[in-house]
Amino acid sequence: SDNLDIVQNNQIGGSFVENVRDIIAVSATESIVLAETSSFDGDVNGNHGDQDLWLVKLDGTLNITSALCVGGTYRETVSAWAALNDGGYLIAGTSESNDGDMEQNNGMQDIFVLQLDADLNIVNSRIFGGTYDEVVHSIIPEENDKFTLIGTTSSKDYGIVGLHGQAGKNKDIWVLTEGF
Repeated sequence: SDNLDIVQNNQIGGSFVENVRDIIAVSATESIVLAETSSFDGDVNGNHGDQDLWLVKLDGTLNITSALCVGGTYRETVSAWAALNDGGYLIAGTSESNDGDMEQNNGMQDIFVLQLDADLNIVNSRIFGGTYDEVVHSIIPEENDKFTLIGTTSSKDYGIVGLHGQAGKNKDIWVLTEGF
């Protein structure tokens, strides 16, 4: 049937491209959308360049209550998140930028990790990677502000050791436990 019983709906974004990666159910009346945006208008404020990570907090009627663009001149993507005991979040993804919110980039794509408080303020951030591509697939919070990242690497420098193939061409699974 063409008749759908839609309870609520809302479109958020701008005049370019938004991609949703996940949603965090904060409570029965609040959620956070993890997305990427290429827009500079509409509901999007603070885009730094080509594509930023866009975190959007929605209320129970799907209206934006707060939002945050994180990135630099080039492309950022979001891949993983984890809730923290203090009500904050760990957000992980990849970055091609070395400016804006991304303080460094050692090569093509590096992994970033953000520690956010419950209000989406950045508390801490870290960048990991070598000359070639690093991609994160999962993040696990540990005790004492530590976390474990699970992803892939094709580098053998900047502290990354043990790549089994040729740097830049082959990829290995990369498991890294670090902290802020």
